[in-house]
Amino acid sequence: MKRHAAIVVLSVLAASGCSQRPVPPKISDGWTGAYRNDSARALITRRADGSYRFDISVSKNTPPCTGSGEDGTATLSADGQVLTADFDAPGHAECEIDLRHQGRTLVVSESEECGALHADQCPFNGRLLPEN
Repeated sequence: MKRHAAIVVLSVLAASGCSQRPVPPKISDGWTGAYRNDSARALITRRADGSYRFDISVSKNTPPCTGSGEDGTATLSADGQVLTADFDAPGHAECEIDLRHQGRTLVVSESEECGALHADQCPFNGRLLPEN
């Protein structure tokens, strides 16, 4: 009986995902998924209302610096070619990040106001590749 109970508990834990680390979503609609390069990581997910959520972080050793933008609301351009994420930077103008695809590469370019979210040596600008 104890063995049966242990198997049931393990089965429930496995089904709930408690025993596994979270897996980033696979790129399914051309935008959603996890992207990275040597110093930055970005995650794009779809919200229930159809908008996108965008998170980005950057960390470099030389020179040492970090930066991040979390829970940005991203909207797709009418032609579907540009995803624009907006972040509130406390005490500063809104940071805007444009994302474009160049093949499988995600090209990231930020507005001047994004400097409030990172050190000068750690811009979000750059190219990211899909993790999956």
